Amino acid sequence: IPLADPSVFRHGIYLQQDGSNSGHLIKNNIIARSASHGIQMRNGGTIYNNLFTFNSIGFLLGGGDAGKSGGVEVDAYGNVIMHGKNLDGSNARGWGITAENISVGRVSGNIIANRISGTFPISFEASSSTYPVYDLEFDNNIIYNWGQGPEFDGPSTSYTSVKIRNNQISDTGNYLLEIGTASLTGKITSSNNRFNSATIPSGQIIEIAAVDYTIDQYKTRVNDTTSYTGADTFLDPERTIASYDAYIGRAGTFDSFISGARQQSRANFNPAFTAAAANSYFRDGFNLDDPAFEVKLNNTTNSIFTTSSR
Repeated sequence: IPLADPSVFRHGIYLQQDGSNSGHLIKNNIIARSASHGIQMRNGGTIYNNLFTFNSIGFLLGGGDAGKSGGVEVDAYGNVIMHGKNLDGSNARGWGITAENISVGRVSGNIIANRISGTFPISFEASSSTYPVYDLEFDNNIIYNWGQGPEFDGPSTSYTSVKIRNNQISDTGNYLLEIGTASLTGKITSSNNRFNSATIPSGQIIEIAAVDYTIDQYKTRVNDTTSYTGADTFLDPERTIASYDAYIGRAGTFDSFISGARQQSRANFNPAFTAAAANSYFRDGFNLDDPAFEVKLNNTTNSIFTTSSR
């Protein structure tokens, strides 16, 4: 949009944490080129099977200037986040998902991959520095070629439980996992995560309280017996928006894809320009072609995670 200069106040979708404004479902959207966040979901709710591309920050769960007392419930499932960017020349970004002020939440089945231009990469960050993160599950996610693994920051007293399970973290940049304080390891349950890097020395794979750890040292610290290092076996993890555009028979550029998506209407609808179709293409590149997974993503249930099921 001409003259629409980027700023930290311009987002694709913004949901404030006020009063009864809660429990929203954001599903099957393509959210692209937001100046700052693709979504700020300060009020809690469900975000699933959306495609985020060329945003400075994919999305925020919880948080806000005056966080809701007791935190909010969140579920982020099956989203694809690609091509993080800087906000502008003075605000380096390239962030995938951030979370704070969470009463109970799950971040599961997401792909955060192939950051391109953002020079301050954060794939996932849970922070309790301002507001607590009481109970958080981070499971079955894939982080690939983003430049930084997941981070869990803030004092351990502001966390109740953190579960890090069944993730695949494969990067060529900084640490594959960062834990801000040594005491927080006592709140972590970790299992069956696969770590891989061709460039990071084995003694610097994990950082805990600014100290380097090997995978085995980390496992001992958190009583994890099943996480491991292992090479990628992905079919085609380098897929991009441009390659998807070529796959559906177009020019093979990001601009071509966005142009087609913007022409969607009730009278002119092309299923190829939906998050469901594009995300299926990207998941196939990461060997996630399980039909049951697709059915769960595309059902009509308004939420796939509730505290009553815990």
